Amino acid sequence: MYIFTNAKVGMRTNEVENFMFEECDRYIGKIIDTMIENDCNEMMSTETGEVVTLNDLRRVRGILTGLPIIDIMY
Repeated sequence: MYIFTNAKVGMRTNEVENFMFEECDRYIGKIIDTMIENDCNEMMSTETGEVVTLNDLRRVRGILTGLPIIDIMY
């Protein structure tokens, strides 16, 4: 990730990072599809007890999809 400093911080993701985001999107999409096909709204970790809802997963997917096109942090 390249970061250009100034009053605002400009950033760009490289090809490898973009590929990583695309792979994350693909895997999360598979999980979402599986949950929908099996009429599930939540998934839970048997180790930690953490629960993630289908809507939470969709939100995470949206955030990850948007990261490569975000170019200014402030």
